[in-house]
Amino acid sequence: MMPPSHSPIATPLDPSAKAARAWPRSSEAAVVYMRLLRAAVRRVLLGNGSELRALAPDLAGAARTDRLWAEQLYWSHRSPLLIAHQLLDALDAGELCLPLPFSSRLRSLAAAGRRRNAQLTRECTSVMRVLGTPATALKGAWLVAGDIYPEQSRLFGDLDFAVTPDMSRHAVVAALREAGHEYRDMSKRDHLAFQRVVPEMRLYDGLPALREPIANFGPHFARMQRTFFVEVHYDLDASGALRYPFFFGGEDGSDAARHLLLLCHHLCKHEFAHTIGVVDIALLSRSPMVDWRRLGDLCGRFGATDICAAAFGIVEHCFGSDILPGGARAFRARMGFARGAGLGWAPALDARPTRRGRWLSVRLNRSPRAAYRSALKALSPHIPRDFPLRRAHRQLVTNRTRRRNARYTDA
Repeated sequence: MMPPSHSPIATPLDPSAKAARAWPRSSEAAVVYMRLLRAAVRRVLLGNGSELRALAPDLAGAARTDRLWAEQLYWSHRSPLLIAHQLLDALDAGELCLPLPFSSRLRSLAAAGRRRNAQLTRECTSVMRVLGTPATALKGAWLVAGDIYPEQSRLFGDLDFAVTPDMSRHAVVAALREAGHEYRDMSKRDHLAFQRVVPEMRLYDGLPALREPIANFGPHFARMQRTFFVEVHYDLDASGALRYPFFFGGEDGSDAARHLLLLCHHLCKHEFAHTIGVVDIALLSRSPMVDWRRLGDLCGRFGATDICAAAFGIVEHCFGSDILPGGARAFRARMGFARGAGLGWAPALDARPTRRGRWLSVRLNRSPRAAYRSALKALSPHIPRDFPLRRAHRQLVTNRTRRRNARYTDA
């Protein structure tokens, strides 16, 4: 049996204003954000603006919107840009009235999102040119390029690419280094990491606060403004949760079903605490690009049916029983669907996995490696930081990584 969640946001959603007022005062901004996210997604996918209009009383006062901005609309959720676009669309269409300071912030946020996405899209094109046709852009970059989000209203942090198994690691490192990317020691056998510093970049100008728990944040923020990261993946199943290695070939770049499986797998890897991942799955699942028969075949081959079912359960719980298309019908019958729905709103509101989400990840990832990794995470708060095995394991991993990386260092 999975341990119960102690998070108050796991309570099933009642979108009415009465239910919102019943919440403790300390979580009022979280409730408004929850309803905003639901209303924004439903407006995009179903053209239903009634829930957004119903939020008018909660967005009428400057004090409330100031608190919402400060406490909830921040970078870690990665969803404020979608919310901003939908609020501004409703405002410009005369469906909603907003305090002027709040609407001005939203317009600045939308402009900042466009600038940031334009910068990263240019860099994505440059990396694709360097890697060649076997490479596939993933996650945020792929969703933006495919117009899955209206007006490209998807914030993304780094650039992820998949390459074919036969692509030489030495060739990838050499090509990206020549293009100005620095190889990073955190790279692993199936995951090569790089960073690039562009002095004129201002990636976070105009975006909400980052919520970084760093004492001397100023210099760190200055570096972040001009630095972005690139990850090149071979086997995308780093946690060992699937039956077979999960690659993207050059012909898979436009396979929306494969990308949807990846998003569900990624959400499970994060133990279901990944706000933008829940929204990604909701929006892509409604895209006509998704071949649901193809998704079913892929899930059967890789053993990902329950992983996808759990992700769809969360999406349906958060955004409504009418949000998933008919192609998802087969997944509703799975136990994983009910378990995902049982997580409630916690995955969409909290960047930290709950115990319940962690143990669900263990149950869905049948691989012993994945189960061990997730179970260790679930227990880690109760293990002393100076526990000898913790130090020994860290040293073992560090030494192994250094030996592997020595192959890619310049002579």
